[in-house]
Amino acid sequence: MSVPIFLPFLVVILVFFIPFQMKVNTGVIRIERILKSSKPPIFNHFKESIDGMQSIKSYHLEGKMTEKMYQVGDNYVTAYLLKHSFTAWFTTRVYGWGTLITFCLLGCILVVRNVEFFVIDSGLLTLGLIVGLSNTYLFAPFSLAICDVACEMTYTETIRGFFDIEQEETKQDGVSIGDMEKPPLTPKGSSQLSEPLLGYVPLDEQYEEGSEKSFQMVPKDGCEVRFENVWTRYHKDEDPVLKGISFDVKKGEKIGLVGRTGSGKSTILNTILRLQPIDEGQITIGGIPIQNFPLKTLRSSIISIIPQIPVIFKDTLRKNLDPFGEYSDNEILEVLKLVHLKQFSNRSSLDRCIEGSKLSIGERQLLCLARAILKKCPLVLLDEPTASLDLDTANLVKEIIDEYFQERTLFFVAHHLHLVMNLDKIIVFQKGQIIEFDSVSNLIKKKGLFYDMVMSTGPQTSQKLIQMVKQH
Repeated sequence: MSVPIFLPFLVVILVFFIPFQMKVNTGVIRIERILKSSKPPIFNHFKESIDGMQSIKSYHLEGKMTEKMYQVGDNYVTAYLLKHSFTAWFTTRVYGWGTLITFCLLGCILVVRNVEFFVIDSGLLTLGLIVGLSNTYLFAPFSLAICDVACEMTYTETIRGFFDIEQEETKQDGVSIGDMEKPPLTPKGSSQLSEPLLGYVPLDEQYEEGSEKSFQMVPKDGCEVRFENVWTRYHKDEDPVLKGISFDVKKGEKIGLVGRTGSGKSTILNTILRLQPIDEGQITIGGIPIQNFPLKTLRSSIISIIPQIPVIFKDTLRKNLDPFGEYSDNEILEVLKLVHLKQFSNRSSLDRCIEGSKLSIGERQLLCLARAILKKCPLVLLDEPTASLDLDTANLVKEIIDEYFQERTLFFVAHHLHLVMNLDKIIVFQKGQIIEFDSVSNLIKKKGLFYDMVMSTGPQTSQKLIQMVKQH
């Protein structure tokens, strides 16, 4: 008869404990996320302080960096104290409730033991009280263990995030003929392309309509690029960053992209590389939509990019310039001479391991230029390649670009106007839209937004820029 006495208390415990534990888990998870997010800034700031020690001392920024260290440290300590305060609060209540339930159970036993139809064995009563008191001290660790599991599960969110990342095209070295638009065939049904696409040659000369082989097309030289009402946004719930962009670039033209920060210049390059998907519209290269090119072909055989921050891998010079072994030593050495890297222009240096940290930023950018020249891609994208260079190296890079990319179609993102004054045309962006698109001389004559940008550089600089246009 002792069992029915304990059942109501068990039901009451479960009814109150389960919702309470769920709310506690929610709070613990939120606190753990705050704690996780406050820890990386400490390590990042510490690393940045060590790496930039010379610059910090040169500009006397020790006080500012120390203040920031205190700030990120306080954020972490606050989150850490919040977690331990929450644990103490939770433990106190669990122990208190356990003790209260035990005393309530003891009181009920004292009340009902005098009732005639309740027969309670003294041994079972003693055992029940001992178990109840013991469970009071086991109940809190058990609840805390559940909270710890909930906290550790937050780390699985990061791992799951990697699995949820949308993957790019994974088809092996090409797109199936059934998945891409067919190039127009000649009347005889041969694999030779018709007149609109004579600038492209098929690598697979045995291509026939209906075959399952992949079809790869590589331009011989510069190529036409067309944007047709292109809209794109970084996230579905955000405003578009490109709004109905439309323009045509002829074969071999050099186009400068200018505008304020966030106007959409770099996004244009990202959409061409298919790093940024487009929501509406179409981008074509040589009349072919870019999504019809195999991704590997698009980024390795059709487009070269020279970024603002040059990337050099910790490997041999040969692997950095020719990772797939497509070019001979003589070709590589010749390109190194063209970009004025004579210290690397011998065969022994090709197999020497290099690190980006041991090279100046100018040398790294020249290696990126050498890589682009070696690939001979018809379309070259430049994202302010001279931004971090000294004046002499910047002029050298500009001379190399002007000399060796003459037959290539070129997009040049520039924040400094003197870099684009000798290009064929300029596109002026503002808030994701094209405001002006014309030759440099015509834009100066129109006295529109580009003219205002030139005049805002000051009387002397603006006159030099205008003089550059007249000399071009």
